[in-house]
Amino acid sequence: MSELRQKLAGELLRDVAWEAVKPHVVREAVFLVVGLPLLDVAEAIASDDGARVGNWVQSGALTRPDRATLERWRDEDTRFATLIVSPFVLVQEEAVKKGGVERLCWGMVEGDLDFVTTAIWPAPVDHDQCFEAAGFKDFSDSDAKWEGELHTMIEALVLEFSTWGSPKVKGGEVSVAEVCLALERSVESDGIPELLIEFGPIEVRSGEGHPIFWVKAPNSEDFNHDLLLRKLAGGRRVDQVQLDWKALGYSNE
Repeated sequence: MSELRQKLAGELLRDVAWEAVKPHVVREAVFLVVGLPLLDVAEAIASDDGARVGNWVQSGALTRPDRATLERWRDEDTRFATLIVSPFVLVQEEAVKKGGVERLCWGMVEGDLDFVTTAIWPAPVDHDQCFEAAGFKDFSDSDAKWEGELHTMIEALVLEFSTWGSPKVKGGEVSVAEVCLALERSVESDGIPELLIEFGPIEVRSGEGHPIFWVKAPNSEDFNHDLLLRKLAGGRRVDQVQLDWKALGYSNE
């Protein structure tokens, strides 16, 4: 982690009330971050990365809140994560605990000039000794809503990667429906062996009963990692979290 990112991480505030954000809205300093890690956006602004910031503004991932949004924040007394990058105040709506998947987490596992491997998982997750040993702390009992939203997330992942090539397991082509079902089963039971699915140059691994997916993808501009995360998140917050991947069973062998 860079010194700048470390500094910003120490200044990030959570569970901030609407009343604390309101004065910054009045002076037109507030920008809403949608579906992106707040630290990523703050770091890009602080380091004058105009290209990335411009892309986010164009896509709507970084925007000024409109009147309807401001009225909703006021009426619902919304809570926020906030980060000041003077003269701007970046805000992100905090998820209200209503069951289901509240955010999408991801972490950098390893990479080289050709490929990058990342971990992707929903949060919260059922209490899991391996996740806990890895350093994760966001646990809650899953419910039918969580399971349905995980299914939607898996389906979105499979459909997105299918644009790179038809899914294959052990060299044989399988249908999208079969892949989705296999991935769901692999995260539900530690009795199912690790699953490896190929989508052209992309590999997705899962298994051993943990709701986490290891994604190995080309390290190139053709693979838009930020866009993938936003699609999988479905409007939820996206957070980068670094864990002890070996504690979760990851191996590059």
